[in-house]
Amino acid sequence: MCPGFESLSAHIIKFSVLLKFKLKITSLNAKENRLLFFTSSAHAVSDAGYVLYPSLLFLIALDFNGNYAFLGIGATLILLSAGISGTISGILSDKVNTNLLFSIFSIISAIGAIIIFASNNNYTLLIGLIIFGAGIGIYHTVGLAAITRNIKNRTEALGIHGMTGLIAISILPTVTTTIASWSNWKVPFLFASILCLSILLLIPSIPKEFIRPKHSTNEPQTIKTIFSTLTHKNLFGLYIICILREFTSTGLMTFTASSIAFIGNTTIFSTNTITNTGYLTSIVFLFAAIGSYAGGRLGEKVPLEQLLGGLTILLIPVLILLGTTKGIIFILLMPLSHMLLSSGYPLLQTLVGQYLPDSMHGKGFAIINGLSGIVGATAGSAIGTVIQYLGFKWAFPILSIVSLMVLPIMKFMLFTNKKNTN
Repeated sequence: MCPGFESLSAHIIKFSVLLKFKLKITSLNAKENRLLFFTSSAHAVSDAGYVLYPSLLFLIALDFNGNYAFLGIGATLILLSAGISGTISGILSDKVNTNLLFSIFSIISAIGAIIIFASNNNYTLLIGLIIFGAGIGIYHTVGLAAITRNIKNRTEALGIHGMTGLIAISILPTVTTTIASWSNWKVPFLFASILCLSILLLIPSIPKEFIRPKHSTNEPQTIKTIFSTLTHKNLFGLYIICILREFTSTGLMTFTASSIAFIGNTTIFSTNTITNTGYLTSIVFLFAAIGSYAGGRLGEKVPLEQLLGGLTILLIPVLILLGTTKGIIFILLMPLSHMLLSSGYPLLQTLVGQYLPDSMHGKGFAIINGLSGIVGATAGSAIGTVIQYLGFKWAFPILSIVSLMVLPIMKFMLFTNKKNTN
């Protein structure tokens, strides 16, 4: 490794430690804080990648004659490829050097973004979206397993981890729509490729003892015991809940910018619909970041299952109202829906770590990522088709029905007498 790279890595490590001792952001020790610094940074890039295409969708649609059915397929392909790559990387993260997986995440994501930037027809665009999705999908299972396996205060760490991803998502629409208004919708993908490659510079900040997974002689060793552990009643219920929530999240996030542009009537603020949509979408995702942080904090004090149920109950009527309102009321309800939805993510992720031994966290997240990513990916094409033929007003009530289905699953499969041990 070249001296300049080592020097830069050393400065990165010092900065990550300062985040704890100077800013007092977390209650973690120095090494845990360094791990959280890297995973939060990588998560910001990965999550920004997930929302890059949806945030530009209302502009991309202009080049595709408003064909949201086709563009919904593009969103689905991103999530399908992300689900597959995330499942594979999650399984591998229980066995191999995580730094290698983080490097692959960085490189493949960058390649996909470049292909999208250079695309000149429908097929090249779809190929680029598939590769881009495969790249950004690698991070989540590996990063989440690294946190739940190595950090003691899991819920707090996962809340901050989720918050940084959502802050990146909140900034992205303003940045991308501004860049796109100066050039075209493809240019933001060029910048995305550079951002993805920058993750390679941060990998040395991970403490060496966190690079490889920990193992214990008391943990499942045979295929039969591993299968029995992974299909426990609580975990099986958790899988179903994640699938349903991912469907809701994907449907809501994919068409947030488009619905704000066409239902929110952004011209009430000024005549520039493009920049207004970018600013408002950024504000919406910023509220989602606040929700993730609040969920992580509350999860350290309130039983996780009960808190998750309460948040779901509050989310359902908000989604219904989104389908019946317009203008300023719609714009005010949109950030609330994202905040309620995102606050549940650190709770679900902590439950995975709570239900599984350390050496199986990667497998647990792999199953959840694969199932929720692949099945939840249908939301892109399904909600896109609903919008295409029935309009935006039907999309949100459908998502509320999917959220309602979570409640009986929680009642009969997730609630236990087990106390919160995170």
